[in-house]
Amino acid sequence: MRTMDNEPAERVRILTPSGMLGAGWDEATIERGLQLGIDVITIDGGSTDSGPYYLGSATPKTTAKAVERDLRSALRAAATAEVPLVIGSCGTSGTDAGVDWVAGMVERIMAEEGLALRVARIYSEQSAADLKEALDAGRIHPLPPMGDLAAETLESCTHIVGLMGHEPIVEALRGGAQVVLAGRATDTTVAAAYP
Repeated sequence: MRTMDNEPAERVRILTPSGMLGAGWDEATIERGLQLGIDVITIDGGSTDSGPYYLGSATPKTTAKAVERDLRSALRAAATAEVPLVIGSCGTSGTDAGVDWVAGMVERIMAEEGLALRVARIYSEQSAADLKEALDAGRIHPLPPMGDLAAETLESCTHIVGLMGHEPIVEALRGGAQVVLAGRATDTTVAAAYP
């Protein structure tokens, strides 16, 4: 399995077989990617397009059957090509439970397929108490056009996820992870981390 290094690369080939884990893809997409040669497989596991319900309830939008189908295909391809697999916003919204939900499937699939890949989980949920402390210390600032954040708003949240950049994923890859399962991350983060 290839690992990250600091050597300059002439190019990096990223295979993103679908816009969202669980949405499915034609296996010919994977086969073509493998034929062309790839360095990493990346897939977004979620979306905010569906509204706040999935975050608030920590419920995935896609079915377990659909996610398992896509995971099996992606894990086989990553193992065949000996490249990392990076999945962001696991479980639709990237809650800690979403990361664990996908990780459980990955463990079962790897056991069934006889795969032994190193898996890293990156959690993104934030504690309302920690955020209130940061708010009180003046370390939280609104993004225009939003107004100031009220402590009561934090207290009313059932789940709060921090939107991660590429840095935690890079750290996991450099640490030897072959499969990275991340909490809330931008679509571009999962693609940008390896390069």
